[in-house]
Amino acid sequence: MKKLTAIMLTAMMVFLATAVVVTAQEVDVRGTVTNVGVNQFTWDNSSFAGFYYDIDKNLGAETLTFRLTAPTATGATLSDQPDANNVRGVVYETKAQLKTFKFKPWGQYDVIGFLADKYFAAYDPNVTADVTNAGSKVAYLYDASKNRNLMTNEQISKVLVDDNTEQTITSANPLKLQEGYQLAIKSVDVKGNKAYLELSKNGQVVDSSVVQPSIDNAKMGDQTYYYKTSLGETLTSSR
Repeated sequence: MKKLTAIMLTAMMVFLATAVVVTAQEVDVRGTVTNVGVNQFTWDNSSFAGFYYDIDKNLGAETLTFRLTAPTATGATLSDQPDANNVRGVVYETKAQLKTFKFKPWGQYDVIGFLADKYFAAYDPNVTADVTNAGSKVAYLYDASKNRNLMTNEQISKVLVDDNTEQTITSANPLKLQEGYQLAIKSVDVKGNKAYLELSKNGQVVDSSVVQPSIDNAKMGDQTYYYKTSLGETLTSSR
């Protein structure tokens, strides 16, 4: 029997949590000391620890802008005001940024920082060099997903796992994931080309599939197991 479990079925995965509707939340995190005598100032991930920041990829776009009372001294103009309408208050902003999957042949996705955590926003359709080098003409996860952009339903989903660490999995030693999920190999064909997989949650089987990563000229679809589930109003996939 080929060493299918050790060589081909490695723990290269992205695992998404239940989608959340983007709403305001109450947090208690202190930022850097700032001179409140100015009309306006902004905190970002370099000055406020409550924001997400990927130091390896330099990703993180959350900002918190404080618009204070404008000066009323003689000679003050609109350019001296916090903005043209003299609106006071606090404005939180964040935006999605492209991030490559740890398993690069899967391509890229849009990650969005929200209250110091990393969230999935959308699959990216662009075919990168890593995707092409893996013998694929499409971004596989984008192509395999029905709802490719969670933000169309004003949702985001926390990324629980994005990893390319190699791990051996068997029926006796399943791959343990988050939220009670685990993936196990139940059987392998006599040639060692195909494997029957079962995904369970809290001990109950929720999905099963056959993958064939060792066949000749195997495509990304042959090598990838995915499970589709409903995330609120959106149907998406976990790999």
